[in-house]
Formats: sequence, structure tokens, C-alpha cells
Amino acid sequence: MLLDTADTLSEITPEAADAMHLSRRLMHIRHYNRAGEYSKEAVDVGPFQLGVLSTPSIELVVSPSQHLFGKSGDQIVGILAPNVLMKYDVDVDFGSGKLNLISPDHCEGKVIYWPAKAIAVVPIKVEGTSSRVSEQGKIIIPVTIDGQHLDALLDTGAAASVLDREAAESNFGLKMGSADTPYAHDMFGKPGVAVYRHKFQSLDFEGIAIQNLDIDILPNFATGQLSMGPDVGSRLAASDAVEVPELVIGMNVLRHLHLYISYAEKKLYITPAGSPPANPPMIGVDEPSIAVAGQ
Repeated sequence: MLLDTADTLSEITPEAADAMHLSRRLMHIRHYNRAGEYSKEAVDVGPFQLGVLSTPSIELVVSPSQHLFGKSGDQIVGILAPNVLMKYDVDVDFGSGKLNLISPDHCEGKVIYWPAKAIAVVPIKVEGTSSRVSEQGKIIIPVTIDGQHLDALLDTGAAASVLDREAAESNFGLKMGSADTPYAHDMFGKPGVAVYRHKFQSLDFEGIAIQNLDIDILPNFATGQLSMGPDVGSRLAASDAVEVPELVIGMNVLRHLHLYISYAEKKLYITPAGSPPANPPMIGVDEPSIAVAGQ
């Protein structure tokens, strides 16, 4: 399963659900992916075990048929999302390839149990109290990118960092297809939708400094979609519209870090990543320069 801090509900692919002969049922919500596609079906899976943790049954949304798992999609059977993760502190060292789910019942700030010369503590906004299912559990941090202040989404499910095309054009004056913002590739799952790429000089958030970061630029298909309500025939205002921050910080940044997410404290603890695994993930872009400030 894909660890995805920026999704909301844990999912299973249609192929995996059918292979396990799971009975589908309709939900009262519509659950969207980043391509703007949605599902209204869910299944119950049980027993469900993650490490030493287990539960008799868990509800998993059946992913929209065309999901954005990239080239490794045939190896992934679903998404592990904040509706499960928020019950714990999430400790993930991308360098050494280790994930721990830890009880949040501890003294505040007493979380860094590994040797670290530099630690950054970043206040976060956790969308956990909203009535909108489409936003619950997302981690939002304020950032400054080339002098512009934006809200950014922390997304372990995204291979690359992504900027909304409208923001790229209006906030930064970028022209798609120009020498400094060339065409990169078509969006996976949406042939004909171009993804452009721009190298930003600096991205900063509290305690973290990133230089020369390649960011993909593409349209935002999720913003404005409804996650609840009738499918047709309604002229009511979209009070439950999905709101996606203009910037997504993906794995081309996060894979260099050791993150400890405390949903209860609303804090993100960051140190440099541990030793890399034998086969580190390939992201296909130049490596940014990342510094974690001591605190």
C-alpha cells in the first residue's frame, strides 16, 4: 500500500477488491483522486494487519478505476491514508526505509529518540476538525518560494513536488513551454494534459532550506469538485468543495528527511534521513540541495 499523508480515506484498487471477492457497497460521499475522478464504493476488509497492529475489520474506499500510481502501480494494492494514520504519531525515515506508528500518549516534544545533530520543529495545520471529509487529515505548512508566500500540502504519495498551473502563471509570471519552464511529459492517466517543469531558486519553511528545486506544474483537477451531495440536479453552492493548496511538497524533497508527524501536537519534527536503502527510489529529476537547521 502507498503511504499517502495527503489523501483522506484509505483505499483499495478495484483489481485487488475483485481478486479478494469483496462485496462492494455505496457510500454517502464521493471520494476524488487528483485526476478529478471519484468513487462512491467501499468494501470491508478483515482482519487487517499492519506490523504488529491489527483490527478485525477496516473500511477501504474502492479507488477510481484510473488511479495515479505511476509506473509502479501494478505493485500497489491501495492507499494507507490519514483516517488510519491520525490515530498515531507517524515516524517515517525515508532514508533507511522504516515506518513506525507510535502511541501519541507521551509528553509533548519528547519524540526524537534517534541520534540527530540538527532538528527542525515545524508547526502544522491538520485538517482534522473540518466537517468536510475531503480535507480531514491533510497536513498544511506555510512556505516561502522565491519570495512568494504559499500554503503547501505535505504529500508522501507524490513522487515530485507540484505547483498549480494557475498559481505558477499568476504568482510567478511563468510561461508554459518557455526555456525556463519546458514541457516535461504528459500527466499519467490523462494523455494530452501537459506537465511542465521549472527550477525554483529557493523554498523555505521553518528550519528547512531547499535550493534549486525542480517543481512540476500542472492543472489542479481536484479543486472545486464535490465530495458529498447529490450527483445531479442540484444548484446549491458547493459548500463541500475540495480545496487543494497551490503547492504540494512531494518525495523529491521528503525522501531526504526523517519525519515525525505528531497530529495531536500539530507539529512536524524533521531531521536528515538515515542511511539510504540498497535501491533508493528514482525520481528522474536533479537532486535539490536541502539543509535542516539546528534548533
